[in-house]
Amino acid sequence: NLEADAAGDYKLAISHDDRLVGEAVISIIIPAARVVTQPVGGSKALGGSYTFEVIAPGTEPIIYEWYHWGGLIEEATGSTLQLTELEGENAGQYHVVVSNETLPFGGTETSDTATLTVLIPLEITEQPEPTLKGDGDYLHWQWGLEGGTIRLTVTAVGSQLHLRSRTSSRCQF
Repeated sequence: NLEADAAGDYKLAISHDDRLVGEAVISIIIPAARVVTQPVGGSKALGGSYTFEVIAPGTEPIIYEWYHWGGLIEEATGSTLQLTELEGENAGQYHVVVSNETLPFGGTETSDTATLTVLIPLEITEQPEPTLKGDGDYLHWQWGLEGGTIRLTVTAVGSQLHLRSRTSSRCQF
């Protein structure tokens, strides 16, 4: 096993009976750090945990720098990035830069981007109370929502149904 500081060119002298019969130059190259297993994105619930992992062989020391939305995560310096007690702001794109460029013949490589989705449960903050509006032409519900997505299923009885929806918390039909 060679140490990192052993990198370089070495002259080999071949002798026989105290006579120089040949010479050769041997180069010892320290493998650059490279990403062989990319981090994988996924989805986790709010409050849960998620771990990104990268495998990057090369001559030690290998430096790991993890990034979230392009910003360096100061305390993330290992081959894994563990996120606990997930919050909405943990969602986004992550990548890692691996490096042993301080060594002769070392190098730097950036991983692929992995995306973390934090699933935020839907919470109804105001219960709907249906009321007839106008001259009875339509029924009106209004509710307050935070996070998540809502799927509204309408079963109609009668000859006409008009459904109007908006990106706000109001839907009329």
